[in-house]
Amino acid sequence: PKEFMYCGNIVPAGLLQRDEKLIIKITKTLTLKLGLKGINGFDYVLKDHYPYLMEVNPRIPGSIRASEVSLNTNLLDLHIKSFNLDMWDQVRISTKSNKPIFYTTKLIFFAPNEIDKNLLTSINSLDYVHDKSIPTKNILKGEPLCTILYKDKTLLESYNGAKTIVTEIKNIIK
Repeated sequence: PKEFMYCGNIVPAGLLQRDEKLIIKITKTLTLKLGLKGINGFDYVLKDHYPYLMEVNPRIPGSIRASEVSLNTNLLDLHIKSFNLDMWDQVRISTKSNKPIFYTTKLIFFAPNEIDKNLLTSINSLDYVHDKSIPTKNILKGEPLCTILYKDKTLLESYNGAKTIVTEIKNIIK
């Protein structure tokens, strides 16, 4: 992938509490100032415990699937309900009470070289593989092949589990 290209995330991020609180404060302020509703993506780079806002995406972010797995909650349902004033109390209670119960690693696997379409069925049959490529054409170098979504009890176990699936894919495409 290119520099600064979205290639996955880990939820929760494992930030220090003070860093997380500052990011939440900035995000809430911007949400109110910009009049945003529902789920929006705020991309930050954290350097020396200071968050630098890179962009605000007024759309469902790529991290939603990992967040849903970590929280064991249908966030898209809450997003839709957030636009209905009659449902707002339910949304507020649900979002305040939801705490992550898993760490979830999402990795987008980009083809390191052209991958023959005949290998895709084997890759698609692996556990934890999502957003599977349809085996009707070769995947070109640099194209996304699939998404890996792996949950576990700790950040390290989640990340290492996802990396194990990456190794399995690399063994298939050798």
